[in-house]
Amino acid sequence: MEKYALTGEGIALAVNAIEEFLEKHKAFRRQTVSIRLTAEETLLKYMESAKAPQEFELSLVKLFGELKVIIRLRGESFDPFSDIPDDEALLRQTLANIGQAPTYSFRHGANVIAFAAESQKKLSSIGQILLAVALGLLFGFPARFLPGSAAST
Repeated sequence: MEKYALTGEGIALAVNAIEEFLEKHKAFRRQTVSIRLTAEETLLKYMESAKAPQEFELSLVKLFGELKVIIRLRGESFDPFSDIPDDEALLRQTLANIGQAPTYSFRHGANVIAFAAESQKKLSSIGQILLAVALGLLFGFPARFLPGSAAST
């Protein structure tokens, strides 16, 4: 967990760290750009609303193939997504539920904004299918030579 000043320079450093983390762990490029821009816009909203100089914490976590970017800002509750029109709020909530939009919560005196991204799989879908077929043939072919009772189970 790194701490950054809630200034233009601090925000730029944090956004660059987010981009490096996502690229290092091979997140999809579209998600990397989206998270970078949304994080920057969100932090700028907090900077505009701050009454005094502040700092924020940035956590970059990879867990079970999912990449998490978590921003924590101490202080009063301020939802940066509250100015979204009602018709877009439902869409944003739906996207947040499937991990395609940031989520906001206020916990233990801190505003928490979380982003999720997926790592690109090392093996493509076609590669996975071909591997499954090859393994099926590899282990299925010798089963023909087992005694009848063992081969039928």
